[in-house]
This record gives sequence, C-alpha cells and structure tokens, in this order.
Amino acid sequence: MLKGDMEKILEKINMIFGGRGMDKKFPFLLWLFKYVFAMIQKDSPITVNTGYGKNLIVSARDAGLGLMLRTRGKYEPLLTDYLQTNVKQSVIAVDIGANVGYFTKQLAELVGNKGRVIGFEPCETNWKYLTKNVAGHKNVVIVQVALSDTDGLHRFSEDRANPGENGLSRRGNLRVKTMTMDGWMKAKRIQKINLIKIDVEGAEVMVLKGAKTMIRNQKKITVICECNPEALQKLGYSAIDLTKILKSCGLKIGQIMDERLKIKCDYTPEKLNMMLAKSAYVTLISEGGYAK
Repeated sequence: MLKGDMEKILEKINMIFGGRGMDKKFPFLLWLFKYVFAMIQKDSPITVNTGYGKNLIVSARDAGLGLMLRTRGKYEPLLTDYLQTNVKQSVIAVDIGANVGYFTKQLAELVGNKGRVIGFEPCETNWKYLTKNVAGHKNVVIVQVALSDTDGLHRFSEDRANPGENGLSRRGNLRVKTMTMDGWMKAKRIQKINLIKIDVEGAEVMVLKGAKTMIRNQKKITVICECNPEALQKLGYSAIDLTKILKSCGLKIGQIMDERLKIKCDYTPEKLNMMLAKSAYVTLISEGGYAK
C-alpha cells in the first residue's frame, strides 16, 4: 500500500469516528490510529485553511488540529464561532496553551491594532510552528514558558502524533520552565486583561491558582477553559476541582460547549456531568468582574 493511500484511509477514519466519543469508548483504537499516523508522516510543514479565512502552518504529522483542518476544514467550531462573535477590537487576550497558534492568530485578527494577544507555549515542537504562524502580527507577544502555580521547572510529556496533547506531567521525561501568570504579568507591569483562554491538558487548575490575583483584579473578564477529567486526573485534579477554582477566582460559569455533541448550553453541575459522561472534554465559559 502506498503512503498516499494510507493517509487517505487514516483521514477517512478520522472523518467517520472523530467527534463521536470513540476515544472515550475505545482508547486503544485512538492510540493505534495516532501511532500509525505518526509512523507514516514526517514532521514537515504544510499549510491548511483554518475555516475562518486564514491559513495556518502545521506539521504533516499532526493527527490532532492539523488533521482535523485537513479532513473537515474546521477545528472546534463552537469556540471559533464564539470568539468571532464576541471578541472586539482593542481587547487584551491571553492564550495559555497556544499550541501552533490557531486561536492566537484568530485572536490577533479580532482584537486589531489597538488590542494585544499574549500566547504561552512551552513545547519546542509547537513553538517552531507558532512563531511562523504569528509572524507579522505586531499585536502578538509569545512566551516559551508553561504557566502554572509555581515558578521553576516541571516534568513535561510530548505526544509525537498530536502536539495539542503535550502538557505538564508527573512522569514526563522532559522539563520545561514554569511561571505563575500573576508573577509574569506583574513583572511586565500588565494590569488589564479582558479574555483568557486556557487549554493545557489537565493543568488548568494549576494555571488558575497562579492567576487568581490577576483575574480577581479585573473589572470585566472572560475565562474560557477546557475541562478534561482524564487529563485533570493525571495531575491529581478533577472536574469538581476545576469548577471550584474558577469560582474562587470570582468567576461565574455561564456556558458549557461540547464540540463533539455539537451543543452549547447554560451551565449547571448536572449538565456538566451529563456531557462529560458522553464526551472526553468540554469547554467552560466563565465571566467575572468584581474589582472597583
């Protein structure tokens, strides 16, 4: 079988099963799919369309965001549409877990010249594509560090096939520099933030612990946060821990988005549990603003 034929088969599998919770029901199939895909692909740059009119440079080996854009022409459409509708000019946005820059670049276009986007991404593999994707955007600053609840070094795991699943880990054989968001923002004398997006493969609680002061000091802020119980558990946390830390930051959880079920609804603990029973992860959208 030729390599091109194998790619087409793998892409067809992704289109059929992707988004239907197959990774939750049959994790071995997902592992096998990613392993085979990584074996036949090289880490070489390709250009894909983002679905909102812009191109993005990704690795041909990327079986996550990259393959999703290649096969379906879109990635996390509910969140993408939310940002396109709600992010206005002059907004100050922070993208924590910027990956290769899909949301970083989108935010840069939306906030305009009067706005600013700060992206955090510790992984070297993602960093080389992130720098290419935000090149020319003068309103973007990217930082090669992992935000957490402490300053120092932390173990880090890389997923060869899906760099979007790289993250802080208890067993990773790599080490990355960590900082708190409160500390970094204080050092840079940044006091105002309007939007934070957090997708860090289970380290969301740690990020929020290190960002609590900054979040609580905002007059109005939106925090968009992934909730993936399996990823959270690997770092010793749960979905309940995540909702608690969001609330302790002075935030009110307003919406739940489930990209796989293609639904969004108002938040209740019962709805969150129901959606997580069917999908591996959801996105929580919270609002805050208590400082005078």
